[in-house]
Amino acid sequence: YLKLISAVSTSGNSDMYLMPALLSNVDNLAAKLEEIRGNEHLPPLCISFDGGCVPSGVFCSLVATLLQKGWKLCMKDEKPYCCFRNCITFSYQRRTITLVDFYSHFSIYMCIPTFANALKISPLTIRNIIHDSIKHLQCTTLSFQDAIRCPSHPEAAHVALWHLPEPSDEEEYYTCTVDDTCTGSMPGDYQIWRKVQPPAPTPPHLVTQSDQSSTLTESISHSPAPNPVSKDAASMFHSYSATLRNVNPDDISAHLLANNVISYYEKAEIDNHMFTLQERMDKLLAAVQRAINIDSQNYETFLDILWKEGK
Repeated sequence: YLKLISAVSTSGNSDMYLMPALLSNVDNLAAKLEEIRGNEHLPPLCISFDGGCVPSGVFCSLVATLLQKGWKLCMKDEKPYCCFRNCITFSYQRRTITLVDFYSHFSIYMCIPTFANALKISPLTIRNIIHDSIKHLQCTTLSFQDAIRCPSHPEAAHVALWHLPEPSDEEEYYTCTVDDTCTGSMPGDYQIWRKVQPPAPTPPHLVTQSDQSSTLTESISHSPAPNPVSKDAASMFHSYSATLRNVNPDDISAHLLANNVISYYEKAEIDNHMFTLQERMDKLLAAVQRAINIDSQNYETFLDILWKEGK
């Protein structure tokens, strides 16, 4: 069955109900999406249905279901920030999430997590909540799967399906829903939607002495054998200081994430402009150092990216 209506929490005492199907469409969806993308969102995850179109009523029913699960409309000046039949913005667990109905697929936009709420709720959790909500709509008889905006046709409205091959150690890939010959490896920045990310490190001013002692003990007992090409951040900075002065750490971190050298949360730390440029570069090199200790090949990847960006 379809969920058609849901109660909405308000600051007043009066009850308010929302029937998503009766809302008007956003006048200029392209402009609204530009506004959404300008607010530092993750690359959008798409949901694609068999047959190439969203079953009638599913999007509106999904919105009502999420409201019943405790999601709230994102408010601005005591009014819903974005509340339309085909585009709606939620606030959930201190995260801002926007769902967009393109009729051929859904798109999920989510704000980049700040350090303070990085551990509150992950993009993977948001994805799973939406998946489960769709599955429990008994009207949904068509299967669906994750998709992304087609990397080969970034300006087009269609998507590319995200494939998880078997066995799971093989490389994930995408296939365009319009052009069968268009396929490729999954971009690294989408992995945050499907993988559990390592927790962000505790800020130095919040680390107690006991925390430092336990962390050091755990580090010694669980650390891998020394890597022959392992370099500490200080020596790497000294070796490449001339090149590093000519690069933007945001660009370097983006390439490192795409090559699976660093995690998303490490990238968020590197890109945090509340730190000085020197501090951000130190964070970048420390993340690279950790990656090198895991796989020496990451050192060659780092040098290749540094050479290309520092020319």
